[in-house]
Amino acid sequence: MSADMRSIASRWKVRVRRVGGVAARFLTGVVFCQRAILSLVVVGWSYRLMQRSAARYWYRATGGPSKCGSFAEFAQSDSATKRLATTPRFVFADIGDEMPVSFGRVRRAVRKLTGSLVKNLRIGLLGFANTSVLVAPAEVLWFFGWFAGWHISFNKVYEQHAIGLTISWLGIAWFIAAMLYVPLAQVRQAVTGDWKRFYDFGLIRTLVARHRLACLMLAAFYAVGSLPLLIFKFAPYSLGGMGAAMETMSNAALVARLNQYFFLTTFVAFPIYVGMRLLATRIYARALLQAVADGAVEIDSLATFERDVLRRLGVTQPADRAMPEPIVRRVPRKAWRAGLVTVTIVLWFAVVAQVYVSEFFVYRGARGWLNQPLVQLPWFRYVPAHPENSDAATL
Repeated sequence: MSADMRSIASRWKVRVRRVGGVAARFLTGVVFCQRAILSLVVVGWSYRLMQRSAARYWYRATGGPSKCGSFAEFAQSDSATKRLATTPRFVFADIGDEMPVSFGRVRRAVRKLTGSLVKNLRIGLLGFANTSVLVAPAEVLWFFGWFAGWHISFNKVYEQHAIGLTISWLGIAWFIAAMLYVPLAQVRQAVTGDWKRFYDFGLIRTLVARHRLACLMLAAFYAVGSLPLLIFKFAPYSLGGMGAAMETMSNAALVARLNQYFFLTTFVAFPIYVGMRLLATRIYARALLQAVADGAVEIDSLATFERDVLRRLGVTQPADRAMPEPIVRRVPRKAWRAGLVTVTIVLWFAVVAQVYVSEFFVYRGARGWLNQPLVQLPWFRYVPAHPENSDAATL
């Protein structure tokens, strides 16, 4: 075989391996989204993917290809970024993971087989906990507001109707306020690898204030991305005659049918979840790079990972000229900002409205209110417990 043929065969082998890796990760993500505990692994994996995505953005935006070679070469040139040379895995240890010399054969084998699983689970648990600190109070208020509303309606005590409405509106306001902060805070925790950085309120507020239009677009993507999930939740009970068929199905057949349905819908829901995370990462990485270049954020105030990566890429001091804000100059600045914030709030309200609509069509109880899959756990499986089926009751 000639050198050219060997080169072509080698390139095709790399491409096939890459496509196979993407397909394997995609299918693993879909499967893991079927169970709550495994969806924590998906959260952790997405955080590691966000860290790699942010580093790749900074590498490209600062001329890394001309200064450092390929991204893999740049990542492998430092022990702190070596793990970013390849896409993170779900279960097996990542390529290039170092094993301590003290590890014996059995321990090394276990580490190779479960290294990423343990890492993803730990990161995912911390990510879910931090997000829930800010989002869960709003969801609890939704749940009790809805419960109070139905209780008042059922018992015809309409003079107390303000109780449910007040609780619900408080929850809605809390959620909108939280979501103006949470998406970029999630990225900051992921990029820095430090759960405490989720609460860097000053930095996140600065980035959001400087990129209101980008945050508006992020809210719009959440509002649009939530629509398929809204449809998936009540479609089996309302479309295609399945709702009527459920009345005559055995419990085992019903559970099997819904398991299959929600497994297939996750092929759409999972990439939406990952896409939201990567979009938020791009906004954060771009905002942070511009803030450092403009002198709005001191590079020494950043986390160790961010500071080291940016300095290796040559970002060490403010540029001589500040980059202009992406606003329409013919519109007064205050009016433009107020308009962006107003539209962003409306878009986040649209996300909340979809939760209420989905619960109106098919009530899920606490499960439907206390976890929003695109924000917290990507647990897209909505198989209801059946009162006559002990097996289904555990689903």
